[in-house]
Amino acid sequence: MRKGFELIRTRELTDKINITETEKQLGFSLPPLYKFYIEHFKTGKGSFFNDFFLNSKRNEKYLLNTPLYEPLKDNEKWFLSISYFDDIDKVANDWKSYLCHEKEWSKFKFLRIADIGQGGGLFVSTKNEDLDVIYQVVWDWEEPYFKVADNIFELVKSFVLPDIKGILADNYHASKLYKNYEEDFWRVREENI
Repeated sequence: MRKGFELIRTRELTDKINITETEKQLGFSLPPLYKFYIEHFKTGKGSFFNDFFLNSKRNEKYLLNTPLYEPLKDNEKWFLSISYFDDIDKVANDWKSYLCHEKEWSKFKFLRIADIGQGGGLFVSTKNEDLDVIYQVVWDWEEPYFKVADNIFELVKSFVLPDIKGILADNYHASKLYKNYEEDFWRVREENI
């Protein structure tokens, strides 16, 4: 089982992002550890070393599993799994378009950094007394705010990529997966479906 920073892709040295310009657009400074993270590690759909499989019935690649936050993996309510961290342009655009009007910003000064597959997301605090703290927010729950980690590095350090188990889309069985040499995705043998 892969864990922590084994799951994260680093930025190429030539892949520079302009944090200063983004901070000017936002009108505030990003939390220092979050800023350091996005300067050195990939964000967007290529954030993690995820496993994919080729669904031959649809000729499409599907995500097999996503990193789980290990301290919450058995917690039915606050279970946390994310597919990727949003790139800084998406973070800024979401903030400018609607999140700056939400209670998460106006009251708590939270900035959304990832989608969690339900209303809300993963947020980083920009408040001085809570700077860099990561929160899971689920808008539809009675208690929508849950502190997950002290900072993004603590969060990533506790990620695990679970083993692939069970049945996949279209009744493919995970036990029948294989990879061809130099392919970065799994296949299912058609005769074993």
